[in-house]
Amino acid sequence: MVVQDTLGLHREPTLGGRDERSRATFQADQVSPSGLRVCAFQLNAFDLFRSVLFASTLRTQFDGESNAMPMIDIYAVAGMFANTKQLAIDAANTVKTIEGVPDIPMFRKNTAAFVHELPEGTLANVEGEENYVRVQVLTNEGALDREKQMAVVEQLTKLVSTAAGDETLKERTWVLLTEAKEGGWGLWGHAYTNKELVAAARDEIAKLKSASS
Repeated sequence: MVVQDTLGLHREPTLGGRDERSRATFQADQVSPSGLRVCAFQLNAFDLFRSVLFASTLRTQFDGESNAMPMIDIYAVAGMFANTKQLAIDAANTVKTIEGVPDIPMFRKNTAAFVHELPEGTLANVEGEENYVRVQVLTNEGALDREKQMAVVEQLTKLVSTAAGDETLKERTWVLLTEAKEGGWGLWGHAYTNKELVAAARDEIAKLKSASS
């Protein structure tokens, strides 16, 4: 079976234990709704399941919505977190995982979190309380659907309270989700559109595959 995916990469899965009785022949030379071009192949029932699952995975990762490298800013009074570096790493990993982008250097190196420790007396609500945390997540436009928005807020709130060693901090953590306008995501000296980010990711995956072959 030869499949050309949406990144332009050819994949030839090797599966053992074929059951000739369950073999079915499929002929096609068109682009399916999932974005895969399927070229004249034969596959049994198990192969068909694997190919559909593979198509679904690719579409999820490159559907035009999951292509951001978010920036996360965490603001709190100095001393609230024992290990700010680990908090930054965990926050970046959390959002990257929720977005579901491919695990490639382009996304690993450009998804980052910043922990801002504020001097006492520089943060307060109306009642003068300063034991609050503000988390701001910046992504490109349309990067997070409603399900992902809910997951980001829930998981970052839990992460912050765990890092502070204070479960009650969940009640005093604000998480703000903001978006950069289309074409407003600057990387490598260029203001990228969503389509350009997807193209850049595809190009990097192709280069990684070529280097490993």
